[in-house]
Amino acid sequence: MDDIVLVKDLPHALIEDVIKELACSTVGFLRIDQARGPDADLLGSGVLVSVGAQRAILTAHHVLEVLPTSGRIGLLLGRTTQPHSIDTGGVSVLKIARGTQDSVGPDIGAGAVGPEPRRLYRREEEVLQLGVSSGYATE
Repeated sequence: MDDIVLVKDLPHALIEDVIKELACSTVGFLRIDQARGPDADLLGSGVLVSVGAQRAILTAHHVLEVLPTSGRIGLLLGRTTQPHSIDTGGVSVLKIARGTQDSVGPDIGAGAVGPEPRRLYRREEEVLQLGVSSGYATE
């Protein structure tokens, strides 16, 4: 089967459904500067995951390096005008792996979150459930 389907050829309803599903588990990290007004800088993105009872936002190692270390981290949670943020004290940064050459990788980390951001997980099925086997995360 060598057929190629271009995104522009997909039905609009399908694209909208995919966007909704991705938005449910995707988080954008923002730097919020009150002095600048409503503008915020996008720092990176991640996906909501859990390993057992531990909740986290899986992201790139290089994104963790630019997150604020004090105050609050702004969060972009889908299509909303409601601002969201989490206190940096409630996030345990896990720098999992970073290669010496960015184009090759690895580049992975996570922000383990405590009980405060329970509101991030609007529905249990929006969280990618991970299992751990031999030290490696498996879906």
